[in-house]
Amino acid sequence: MEDDTPPRLAHISGYKFCLLWVSMLPHGPMKIPASTDDCISRIHYMKLQVTIGNLDLDSKIFPLEVSILSCQSYLVPGLKFFRGGLVV
Repeated sequence: MEDDTPPRLAHISGYKFCLLWVSMLPHGPMKIPASTDDCISRIHYMKLQVTIGNLDLDSKIFPLEVSILSCQSYLVPGLKFFRGGLVV
């Protein structure tokens, strides 16, 4: 069973953004880890590009178009969290 942290959105530059979140995976047969050392964290990183679509001048709606540029995940030992832009 995975338990995900809330996603964080970071601005990279221009129209590029990064969506980050962490999934905690129990390590071993126990469903509830006894300590943070009994966990494995999966860090997810999704790089996005956001652009403004066709503008409707009558309704003044600015539709956004989102493209996924890359998506990666890394397994790291222990319990990890995002604090601002840092993984701790």
